[in-house]
Amino acid sequence: MSDFWKRQDVLLRSERPADKRGTYLYDWAYALMGVQSEAETDGWAEALAPDEARCATRIACLEMNGFASFIEALEAAHPQIVIDVIVTETLAQWRSLLGSNQAEMPHDVSYHGTQNMKVAVAQALAAEFGGLSAPAIENGTNAIEYEVSLVSEYGRPEDIEAVITVVLSRLAEEGDAHGFWLKQLAYLDIEAACVQLLTCPPRLPHS
Repeated sequence: MSDFWKRQDVLLRSERPADKRGTYLYDWAYALMGVQSEAETDGWAEALAPDEARCATRIACLEMNGFASFIEALEAAHPQIVIDVIVTETLAQWRSLLGSNQAEMPHDVSYHGTQNMKVAVAQALAAEFGGLSAPAIENGTNAIEYEVSLVSEYGRPEDIEAVITVVLSRLAEEGDAHGFWLKQLAYLDIEAACVQLLTCPPRLPHS
């Protein structure tokens, strides 16, 4: 099984056709089982070459609920490789929100990621937050909420401030008929959200 999983070219969600992002090949399922089996051996992760560690990390992302449990051992042995795979895939899904609402990585990292993953993803997404178009926002409200939550809990002060600036801009320019942006502001800075509510109550967007 070890040789088998190392030969697999696993496609992550962002790399698959839009209509097949929720499916994967039988060979990938066998590869996942293969890594899980190998992970029962002490020191298995440390023995992996960098390209093998990258492959195993990609396979860990196939787990239906978050990440395969062996990803923690992988991160301990190959931290930069694991973080690179997770952040790269998260950003790829984030940037695809315009055409799809399938951006599961912010959710998966929020609930199943390690501390290092959450910190790295929070910083990476904060830098991308201002680039979302209005259609992408409409498609990706759930992903946006997870992203804001990650930034509020694991972001640096400058990450939080950057996202607050974008949220305030959205409130000023687009209105907030359903209270979505005010809710995001409350995650980041409850005092600023209270001031916003008192001084600029939610209004209908421009027609």
